[in-house]
Amino acid sequence: VGAEWGFGQRVLYFEGADAPALLRRGRLPTLGLSWRGALAVFAWSRHRWGDAAGLFSLFLWCTSPSILAHARWVTFDLPVAALWVATLYGWWRLLQREGRPHLVGRLLFGRLATGVLLGAALGTKCSAPLLLPAMGLIELALGGGVAGTPFFADLRRRLSRWAMVLSVAVVTLWAIYGFPLDPGFYLDGLTRIYGDIPSTHQAYFDGRFAESFPLYFVWTLALKSSLLELALFAAVAVGTVARSRGAERRDALALWLPALLWLVAMSLVARNMGHRYTLSVYPLLFVLAGAVVPWAREALRRPLFRGLVGVCCALQLSGLLAHHPHYLPYFHRLAGGGDCGPWWRDDSNVDWGQDLATAGPWLASHGGDEVMADLPVHSNPAAYGVAARPSDLGEFDRAVPRDGAYLISASKLARGLAEHRATGAPTDWRERDTPRDVLGGS
Repeated sequence: VGAEWGFGQRVLYFEGADAPALLRRGRLPTLGLSWRGALAVFAWSRHRWGDAAGLFSLFLWCTSPSILAHARWVTFDLPVAALWVATLYGWWRLLQREGRPHLVGRLLFGRLATGVLLGAALGTKCSAPLLLPAMGLIELALGGGVAGTPFFADLRRRLSRWAMVLSVAVVTLWAIYGFPLDPGFYLDGLTRIYGDIPSTHQAYFDGRFAESFPLYFVWTLALKSSLLELALFAAVAVGTVARSRGAERRDALALWLPALLWLVAMSLVARNMGHRYTLSVYPLLFVLAGAVVPWAREALRRPLFRGLVGVCCALQLSGLLAHHPHYLPYFHRLAGGGDCGPWWRDDSNVDWGQDLATAGPWLASHGGDEVMADLPVHSNPAAYGVAARPSDLGEFDRAVPRDGAYLISASKLARGLAEHRATGAPTDWRERDTPRDVLGGS
């Protein structure tokens, strides 16, 4: 524990590897899993609300700034979100097929497939065990399995379903870890969560610093979702209460309950470090948003309403084009856009060193004899052709900076505020100076 940062630095930068090429290849599995999540969103929405609803939910996934941002990184946040929705969709379909003798073959295949997806998700990220209570919530929402039946009716069949799915998941998880002989291999990994983060780490929230903020993830989701996403999430929340009845209400709850479970769990347990921890909320809400299509079917026959829908979709696409390809520091227009990132959040909300590749050409075209850098700990400017020396804290204590070029991470810029307030040093460069340029929002 605590040595993974140094190990990663050696693998990427100090063993003769081409770091940019290695990272590009490492992104391919994430891209593939992103498409798996897209297909699950489309299939679930289409199965429940029709073809047009499925296409609309797919549109939301493919144009979501948060999904696009994390589908290109070698991390497990997007993969677990994709496997989360795929597993829950498989479980939902499994419950829909219960009690139909003519579907015995599909039922068996569904149990096997859902177990494999569950095991794959558990092997992806430490937050994936939330799938187990989420699956229980879906079963409760649907009335125990067969829609409308008492929960404890035919308990034997339900226990058989759980036993088979969990057994397949355990075997899949064991295979992912290379068939270890230690029976506690998975629990051992869970105990190491946050083992490399100092206990003194302070979260950054709208210009304030504290160990944690109760509404960090809720408020961050509100800032980094697009305005169309926020409007649709509000619409389906109202529609679930006001319009849905019977089976439609149960299916809506089967989506709302796991989404709320994830958001509440992250708010209670996860470190306040990044919007990425709430990515798994999005696919369920995208499926729910498909319900808007049948609700608005009558209104869509009116040219004015169709035009309004077209304008909303066009605004969604124009917002993406305005930020392309820099989706990680995305904030919607009402929050001030990506350039306002350091005013709102830090860390993976704005900067993972992703724009270093653009720093070399910028410096070459603008000149400058000395380059000083204050970047994320895992960044290596030399790998991207940037000859820069790390700046010490004394550089930022100066009332007037020395001549030269300063490459300052958006996260470091935000955290300069903390030092400024704690020591009185003039490190809040957001207030003191205007940057010559902003590279990609980070």
